[in-house]
Amino acid sequence: MTTVSVVVATYNWPAALDACLHALRRQTEVPLEIIVADDGSGPDTRTVVERHEAAGPCPLRHVWHPDEGFRLGAIRNKAMARAAGDYIVSLDGDMVCHPRCVEDHGRLRDAGCFCQGSRIPLGPEASAVMTRRPGWWPSALSRGVRRRARLVRLPVAAARLLNRQYRDPMTVRGCHQGFWRRDLLAVNGFNEAMWGWGREDNELAVRLGNRGRLRRNLRGVALACHLHHGEGDRGRLGENERILRETIDAGRVRCERGLDQWVDDPEAWDYRAQNPHG
Repeated sequence: MTTVSVVVATYNWPAALDACLHALRRQTEVPLEIIVADDGSGPDTRTVVERHEAAGPCPLRHVWHPDEGFRLGAIRNKAMARAAGDYIVSLDGDMVCHPRCVEDHGRLRDAGCFCQGSRIPLGPEASAVMTRRPGWWPSALSRGVRRRARLVRLPVAAARLLNRQYRDPMTVRGCHQGFWRRDLLAVNGFNEAMWGWGREDNELAVRLGNRGRLRRNLRGVALACHLHHGEGDRGRLGENERILRETIDAGRVRCERGLDQWVDDPEAWDYRAQNPHG
């Protein structure tokens, strides 16, 4: 039986994380564990994690490192190193899942592919409702829902026919993906030479593709809403794009600085051991 770990990346947005974790705790298929990958948030985030940790229904862990700028790839690697599941659903902390999201991943994950999860963008009004009212899910008539056709959830058999496997690393969105843990280990996870916003998800997808792993979109299933927020600092985008181009040109499968450096000692990144606020 395949086990599933859910890794949730977050940074100093406790209201969004609260909505995200509330939805994950109410999944029809309960994951083996939820791991919050915290890129240096303050104590308010820890308060949210502790509340959900006490409520169950599965273990919830908090992996944290100091705030030294946008290091999303590194904190995801540290959380994934600790993950015990065979399959990892990777979410940003501003993604709020439909109750059957994890179940849908389970029905569409196949050996030899990684999954690009759905994304239903919300405007400011709908986002505010979702963070104020845990458990709320928009309808086709809800105000502030962009691309509302994505709210339609298809039968899994129809989704399997629609969502065939193919290669296209340049249109992935790292906010919602699914990976076999063995594939992440084989390519060494996210490339930690890339920091700051942008392209770390594309670069990982390129290396997975170079290893022969195809991409499957999850259109019409594994639904998840994306809360509205402003754009982050894109000052490092040019350098990250240069690294991405090098990976493409070299046909690289593994990155040098990645997941393997954290696998031997994942407990070192437990919040209680590392965070001075703990």
